[in-house]
Amino acid sequence: MAEFKNRIIRISNIPNDKVIYEVKSKPVLSFFVSCAIGIALLFTRFWMFGVFFLLISLYALFFLPNHVMMKFTERFLVSFTEKNNQECTIIYWNEIVKWTYIVTRQTTDFIYVELNDGDRMNLPVMPQQKVQKLLRKYAEGKEERIIPTGRFLRR
Repeated sequence: MAEFKNRIIRISNIPNDKVIYEVKSKPVLSFFVSCAIGIALLFTRFWMFGVFFLLISLYALFFLPNHVMMKFTERFLVSFTEKNNQECTIIYWNEIVKWTYIVTRQTTDFIYVELNDGDRMNLPVMPQQKVQKLLRKYAEGKEERIIPTGRFLRR
């Protein structure tokens, strides 16, 4: 069993491990694809839709904030929140008892994590399969899958 580690730390106190992957809040690739669709539509009879796609995509690319939601290293993951830009939550891989990736119908999915001291956390994350692959690699054998059954989810 690992020694107790304080989970909420100041961002300036994050250990200097090499970051393997960062999850950001803005789906930049989707906005670039929307821009390309908008440009393509400009040269058709649906040019007004093209202008709409282009304006919305460019606005989202240049004016909406893009903050880091999570960072993954070989020893731990760090979860940041929009509301508190001074502190973050750090979870070491050996503290995780089980985790579940919860897909929602909104834009943000969640990672439900149960830790060895009984704490439970829901960590918001943008939908990405890379996150699931990293969790399966570093918290190997601790995944609990949810089986969708109609309107409700069953464990």
